[in-house]
Amino acid sequence: MNDLYNGRIEKKKINQTQIELGNLKSHLAKFPPKDIVWDFEDLNALPPWGDNISSEITDLSNYFLTSEGENLLDVLEKAMNTSIEIDEDLEVMSL
Repeated sequence: MNDLYNGRIEKKKINQTQIELGNLKSHLAKFPPKDIVWDFEDLNALPPWGDNISSEITDLSNYFLTSEGENLLDVLEKAMNTSIEIDEDLEVMSL
């Protein structure tokens, strides 16, 4: 996942990263939305919207959304699958 954080995963590391992402999703699914850590330096800090979130957000595995409203972890999973299909490195960049 460190490679992902840096914006690029080499194609030879995609399978391992998929496993790590699956583990991350499983662990996050165990926590309710109220357990979000918004600021690791201030564990009492809340997101700007507080607890006013969609009822579709049932745990932390589906808390993080893209600007288009898609589950971020699902988007990453799809990107990894596409990377495997086209046999290319995965690059994440801001548009």
